[in-house]
Amino acid sequence: MRQGQQRDEITGWGRFAGRVKETVNRLFPERQVMVRTEGRLRYVRVSKAFQMSTVFTMVAVTAWVTYSTSAFVLNDRVLATKDAEIHKARLAYDDLLGEVNNYQDKFSSLTTELVENHGLMLRLVEQNATLQQSLKSVAVKLESTKEERESVIATRERLKGELKTVEDKMRSLASRNFQLDKELNSIQSALNNVDQERRMALAEKSRLSDQVKNLETTLADLHETQKTTVLSMAEHTARRIAAIEEVISRTGLDPNKLTPNNDAGMGGPFIAASDDADTNEPQDQLKASLSSLESQVERWHSLKSIMNSLPLYSPLDYYYITSSYGKRKDPVNNRWAHHYGLDMGSSYRAPVYTAAAGTVIHAGWKGKYGKLVEIDHGNGVVSKYGHLSKVLVKKGEKVSHRTKVGLVGSTGRSTGAHLHYEISVNGKTKNPMKFIKAGRYVFKG
Repeated sequence: MRQGQQRDEITGWGRFAGRVKETVNRLFPERQVMVRTEGRLRYVRVSKAFQMSTVFTMVAVTAWVTYSTSAFVLNDRVLATKDAEIHKARLAYDDLLGEVNNYQDKFSSLTTELVENHGLMLRLVEQNATLQQSLKSVAVKLESTKEERESVIATRERLKGELKTVEDKMRSLASRNFQLDKELNSIQSALNNVDQERRMALAEKSRLSDQVKNLETTLADLHETQKTTVLSMAEHTARRIAAIEEVISRTGLDPNKLTPNNDAGMGGPFIAASDDADTNEPQDQLKASLSSLESQVERWHSLKSIMNSLPLYSPLDYYYITSSYGKRKDPVNNRWAHHYGLDMGSSYRAPVYTAAAGTVIHAGWKGKYGKLVEIDHGNGVVSKYGHLSKVLVKKGEKVSHRTKVGLVGSTGRSTGAHLHYEISVNGKTKNPMKFIKAGRYVFKG
């Protein structure tokens, strides 16, 4: 039985080979070309192999020239279009970076000016304390001088009485007259010195009082300037905080739940403390205002860090939505299911870009996702890019904004070429379309 089958197979193959050979002989018979040179006639034989190789070579060259020309023309057009789009995107991104740098420079300048004014105020407060201490010392000296003057006046009255007694005794005590007169002159000179010192002390007191008043006026003006500066900076910071909170809220996230140590929900406009008699000293009020401003600045930095980690860009340049986030009918079994991502239709092998800077935590095959790239953007924000035809990054690699991480494909559980785009915050999935719309709001503004 087997031998019969083998014979039939050999016979069939022989028939096929015979037909092929017959067709080759018919299309490429052996030919002779007559060549006449100087009256002599020669025949040049053209074999079947030479004819077949010549025909195949001409067909291959014609096909290659046609393919190369078409590919060259189409590739030039695609490259020109992509270069124009990349140039526009770079210009927009450079303009945005310029505005951010300007805002950072202005804030740094205001912070430096505030620190300098704060140092000047502290030095003036110390000088005021020193002058007040000197004023107290002068007042003590004036009291002491007053007591000495009263004592001298009493002594002078007593000496006058003694002088009368001495004058009565001068006739009998002529030998002591010169000595008593000398003592009287000495006492008078002492009284004059004491009176002069008192006048000098009063003048010094008046001068110190004027100086203290001038310092108090300067301190009041400085305090008012400081309050105005702190108020301006606080309002500017509050506006920045409100703008970032608006963008984060558009993504569907709660800014107060994302920022650390924010149980009390600090923020809002700055309102300077009143100058009533029951309030604290001006420097205490300024310290409280600066403490409030510092809290606002810390919140602004925290919100800015969170915003920088949010994937606000679209991972594809051109796309259409094939399946939204949320409840849908499964495309494979047509049963109702929850879709934790956004399916974005695009051309096969279209480039896929990162929506924000981060670290690649997975790059390769992952179950029903097929070829998957997973990026950690910090602050608990993670983005996923699934069903890729090719992965262009490695696990642990640091990627910047708009880094090409893969090509659109249909690997894994997929019905056609598309990108499964997924975003999670602290392990909970979020609607990626809200992030894309929030990014449009930012860059439109």
